[in-house]
Amino acid sequence: MKDFCPAFQNQPVCCDSTQIKNLADKIKIAANLLKECASCWANFKMILCQQMCSPDQSTFMEIPEQFHTPAGSLAARSFRTSLTKEYAVKFFDSCKEVTSFGLSAIGMICADMDCTYHRLLKELGDNTSRAPYHTDYYVGNSRTDMITPLKADVLTHCWESTLEGEEACTCDDCSESCRNEEMVTAPPPNEPFQILGLDGIAAIMGALYVLLAFLIGLHCLVRWVYNRYVRHGDNDSIDSGSSIGDIKRGLVKKLGHKMVSKGQTIDTIIANGFHIWSSICCRHPANV
Repeated sequence: MKDFCPAFQNQPVCCDSTQIKNLADKIKIAANLLKECASCWANFKMILCQQMCSPDQSTFMEIPEQFHTPAGSLAARSFRTSLTKEYAVKFFDSCKEVTSFGLSAIGMICADMDCTYHRLLKELGDNTSRAPYHTDYYVGNSRTDMITPLKADVLTHCWESTLEGEEACTCDDCSESCRNEEMVTAPPPNEPFQILGLDGIAAIMGALYVLLAFLIGLHCLVRWVYNRYVRHGDNDSIDSGSSIGDIKRGLVKKLGHKMVSKGQTIDTIIANGFHIWSSICCRHPANV
């Protein structure tokens, strides 16, 4: 019971260990095809265990045909099990992508690669192949007030771990597992680079543009002062015949030389800066 029908262990059941062993022997081929996907295999066993061992069999199973045994007792010749459509679809979907030797495992069980949940349930209920007794599966809402179709909450999707804690199916047998793995392993998106609430790159480029414009303006001012007062002089504003004019001319000339010297220094700094910047960009190219 623990190995084959763990959901029914430690509770009153309608089956014994001999029946469980016979059922396990009957579906060995299915086990070899499906057990690599734990969720699929658990669902496959669940539907059989519910029919054989559930103490609530009478709420979802009917006996359409009976017969008398040689001992004179009444026995069931076949059963009818009612399932909700959600149960049937969830059961089928958990196994439909499982492969064995490169082929669909469900397709091999159905003997049809275009197997559907109707065909799978029909094959599952055929006692000439895998089932210990013949079962007709009714999928849909309850036909009578006495019958409540099995609900899908006891089954697990192929991308979920089983109720017993076995790991979910791998990407090879369940495409949804691949999507879930991508969601888990995908790194979180990077926070946008910002400066004072502005786009970081745009802010840096704007600051560099303003600084460059300031330096170019300063350079032009220095050149204008040099050309105006040092190279050509300003005869209209300074009286060359007075000692005061000579003093002013000397002061202006010194000031001009200093400003020219600073302007040349700024030129050199700008040139060296662009040279270093271009060298770094060449050594470390990157997409922008």
